[in-house]
Amino acid sequence: MINAGLAGGAAVPIEAVTNPTRPCCQSSPPTCSSRTAGFVHTFFPLREIVFRVISRRVKAGRFLDLGCACGTMGLEAVSRGAMLVTMVERSARIRSFLEKNVLELGIKSGHAEVVDAEIAAFLKQAEKKRRRWDLVFLGTCSEDTEPEILSFLRRGVPITNGGLFLIEHEKDREMPESLGRLRRWRVIKNESASMTIFERP
Repeated sequence: MINAGLAGGAAVPIEAVTNPTRPCCQSSPPTCSSRTAGFVHTFFPLREIVFRVISRRVKAGRFLDLGCACGTMGLEAVSRGAMLVTMVERSARIRSFLEKNVLELGIKSGHAEVVDAEIAAFLKQAEKKRRRWDLVFLGTCSEDTEPEILSFLRRGVPITNGGLFLIEHEKDREMPESLGRLRRWRVIKNESASMTIFERP
């Protein structure tokens, strides 16, 4: 479910994530705890707290949701006033649900895009084209894929100066104070997961 904004209260179809892997789109009650392509899905209470913290930056900003699965983080962002949300997902089945969700939530043309790509390949292209977003979100990913993805983000790809990088992770994991060019800005925890927010100076 979308927590707030223009689409607040709207249910996001959960069938999109019946294939196990990411914790970032769990709705309330928890009907979206399955995973997709190496990623687990953002629990409802954690997502609500995070958006309260970053609300001013979301409005009129550009939000990138990497490996978005059912897309609740990206859809939440555009519902709360983001100018553009880009959702990157490699599964054709999940992308079809995302595109359906965008239409059903009444998101205007040009405010949401669903991209067919592996995350690392997408970031490589973004770096080449010098594309930038104000907020970049990465859900919990596998140990095999995270190092390559973080190698781009450590260099600030594809985050604007003054922008934020949000990474969801296990609640017991402590992220470093700095991640390459990024500096730790805030840590948000609840009983199920944690979110560390870095800022690019």
